[in-house]
Amino acid sequence: MLLKSIITLAFVSMSMSTTSSLPLDGQDLTSRSECKTCFDIYEPVCGKSKSDRFKTFSNICYLDQYNCQYPSYKFVKVSEGNCPKASS
Repeated sequence: MLLKSIITLAFVSMSMSTTSSLPLDGQDLTSRSECKTCFDIYEPVCGKSKSDRFKTFSNICYLDQYNCQYPSYKFVKVSEGNCPKASS
């Protein structure tokens, strides 16, 4: 029973991630312990920054985590799914 619990805990730990994209201009990160941890579940959302930059996030949690880590960029969710590609 203990081994099963350890294996389950290891799996959950490996399934969780605190990584995010690098900041746009090398801005320092907010302490990772202050930001929530997200599960690697792919349910993409399109976010838009106040400077009209679009970015696809793996899920809404990652958008929130990015905003926590890089507060000066503040993306807001504009739609479900990937952001549309810019036309040339």
